Amino acid sequence: MKVKNLLLAGLAVAAMTACSNDIDEIVDNGVQAPTGEQATMRINFAVPAIGDTRAVADGGKHEGTPVESAITTATIVLDYGANKIIVKDNLSLTGAADQTSKVIAASTPAFEVTAGSGITIYAFVNPSDDLRKKINVAKSTADFQALHIGAQSLPQDGLDYLVSSIAKDNNFLMSGSIGGVKIDAGSIENTETVTVNRVSAKLDEQTSAETPFKFSTPTVTVKGDKEWLAVKFIGHSYSNLLKDSYVLSDDNSWTGENPYLQAYKSGYKWITSPITYCLENKVGGDWNSAKETATNVHYKAQVYYASGDEKNPTYTKAETFFVKTSTSYDDQNNATEIQTIYKNWADMKADFSGLSETEGNAEYLKNNDIVKFVNGECYYEAPIQHATAGCSIIRNNWYKLTVTNVKDLGWPTDVPPTPKADTKLTVKANIEPWSININNIEL
Repeated sequence: MKVKNLLLAGLAVAAMTACSNDIDEIVDNGVQAPTGEQATMRINFAVPAIGDTRAVADGGKHEGTPVESAITTATIVLDYGANKIIVKDNLSLTGAADQTSKVIAASTPAFEVTAGSGITIYAFVNPSDDLRKKINVAKSTADFQALHIGAQSLPQDGLDYLVSSIAKDNNFLMSGSIGGVKIDAGSIENTETVTVNRVSAKLDEQTSAETPFKFSTPTVTVKGDKEWLAVKFIGHSYSNLLKDSYVLSDDNSWTGENPYLQAYKSGYKWITSPITYCLENKVGGDWNSAKETATNVHYKAQVYYASGDEKNPTYTKAETFFVKTSTSYDDQNNATEIQTIYKNWADMKADFSGLSETEGNAEYLKNNDIVKFVNGECYYEAPIQHATAGCSIIRNNWYKLTVTNVKDLGWPTDVPPTPKADTKLTVKANIEPWSININNIEL
């Protein structure tokens, strides 16, 4: 059987040059070597060239940027079963782009292996020195399946917790495997196809900070009824970012004690940079039941007062304001809840004479159905959804997040209250290697 290409599906590389690394071979890691005749194997990498891109759309694919797709080293493992392992470490690569197909074919030199059948091949692209050590001491199939990258931590600033490890420029960790491989003895050059994916996922928040969103179904009105509200988004963050991941794909994502960075309903780091690489979090299901463990997106927004022509309004940035909830009754004594925005305490006091002369503390505000929005800021949250897996983050997927509609005023703090109405922000996900998931967000 001829070995086909070791395929990095959908990855782009601007150029591929020879690596000077020597090939280190570790046979069986201390166990008996596989019996059988010697054979020759060569691993080929077929990588779509960066110049051969097509437009990205819903349900499409994108090979990624050059820094997300470069190959520096590769470690190949042949698992013969019964604890018989051969590791080919630090494989050198040579290759160039075919001018017709625009495909970059990178190949290892031929290397000797032991003939056999029922072999599983594991491929690790751009492994760290620490991961290579773990690979080289693994003694069984279970050991390889249990490999994980190690606990990550948030940097002092921002959320780029993977850019110095498995999502480093020109050194993204990728992995894959294939089972049931047969290697023929003799001078035949054996080859096999293995699909390799990035271990990380890509979160891409694309909402423009300059776009004002008028509320589509507001439940609040500005005192005087001459203005209406809009918001612009000034920051975003994520909750339940997993801190560790299996190196090889598994049906379940990694779990462990205190598994999350920025756990749901805790203080968040707010960022404006669009790209955050993260680890997969396979939760699935409906957001109402999944949000405590799913990876979620959170938004910080600035409220504006809008006035004048609705098609071309004038926007005035809101300062601290209050929302007062009151009840009115019609002729049949049917109650209607009214929420009114007051720009200052004095205006609210004029309408509700029973209020104190000056602003009360938090308990006083709560007892009088008043909510304070400090600096005119409000907050929203939404799920990040995978087109076929509910509230899940899956490796090698690119999640594009864009707010498309805002229904109403958000919360006064980043921790949402017990909901009284529908979620203000919802996400639609469509699958687009990166496999792209388009999340159109309604608030």
